Amino acid sequence: MFEIYIPVVNNPEFIELQLDSFKKFCQDEFKIIIFNDAKSWNDYSNFNDISTKSRIEKICENLGIEHHYVPNKHHQNGLTNASERHCSTINWIWQNFAIHSKNPILIFDSDMFPIKEFSISRWDNSDCFGVLQNRSHLKYLWPNLFFFKSYLPDKEQIDWNILVDGGINSDTGGKTHNYLKNHPDLKMSQFKILSSCNWNKENSDLELPQKVWDFLKNDIKNVDGKYWCEMYDEIFLHYRAGSNWENISKTIHQKRIESLKACLN
Repeated sequence: MFEIYIPVVNNPEFIELQLDSFKKFCQDEFKIIIFNDAKSWNDYSNFNDISTKSRIEKICENLGIEHHYVPNKHHQNGLTNASERHCSTINWIWQNFAIHSKNPILIFDSDMFPIKEFSISRWDNSDCFGVLQNRSHLKYLWPNLFFFKSYLPDKEQIDWNILVDGGINSDTGGKTHNYLKNHPDLKMSQFKILSSCNWNKENSDLELPQKVWDFLKNDIKNVDGKYWCEMYDEIFLHYRAGSNWENISKTIHQKRIESLKACLN
């Protein structure tokens, strides 16, 4: 069995979509654990709807999913942006859960969905499988899609905070640059990425259901015919900005959600 850790800030309806998607496409026994990072105060990430926190809990109870509250009151005034909040949350999950588990773990974004069959056996030959961010000389892990084995060396040393080095600023996960530098023999593999606004059907060789292509093509966030959504290893669809870190209007946000739900259903 492996565990799937999903921090959730908003969009409680995505939880059931993710559970159904894993049930349909994952060939291994898994356990989803939701970390409820919704705000108990009015915030742009919840469109000033403080009921999001309790709605996440209720959905988890109804679906029989393990659920934990992330201590986040200090986010209200002490942290200034979405990336800092994200660092705080991921580090809390890492120190309190991830380093203590005896199972393989997939840290998974709250707006990402498997859309093809897969097995974690595809990652058997690696200590971990992830996405590397590159900013000048900084190379670090992206915390939104990271699979690792329980024996990952010195995993308690991993710090997901922002790193400023040589005038270069990272985003969430920057300090994992130090971990990677100190573990040159780490057997790490990388997910193949089709990144946001850099691809479309015409320049890819993906085989996807027509409903997925329709969703991708008609996404109102697309730029010059290039898709806003991302694909990882041709398995995981990343909706992007589901936590509303962009602070877009609720109307646009809801239109995209309804289109996604129609696609996945």
